Amino acid sequence: MHVHSVTEIYVILKGEAESFDGVGNKHRAGPMDCLYIPAGVPHGVRTVGGEDLDLIWLHDAIERLEVSVYLDGPGPFPADDEVRLVKFRDMIANWEGENAKTGGNLRWTADWVSADPGRHGYRGGSRG
Repeated sequence: MHVHSVTEIYVILKGEAESFDGVGNKHRAGPMDCLYIPAGVPHGVRTVGGEDLDLIWLHDAIERLEVSVYLDGPGPFPADDEVRLVKFRDMIANWEGENAKTGGNLRWTADWVSADPGRHGYRGGSRG
């Protein structure tokens, strides 16, 4: 279990991963799912299942050396936020926007992650 001063994002390409946070929440992520770990949230991530895990791992900023904190003991380690899972299968396109069915336009968009827990997932729209 550890804490970063920056947001951490995992996009699973192959295999499965499990995330866990400081208060016991667990999320299992598979191909094209996204784990969103806000800065300051105690967490860990591990491979689960029998397949190798391939992923894209990002930070939203450069973290200074020796800023991450590793935590001892079983917890709990409460925080102001928690790890969130955005499942790829839940991201359904919305074709009702203006010009969405007209060629040459952006048909739909999707936010994979957001700092606002009420917004993560699909956000539809189109542009002319």
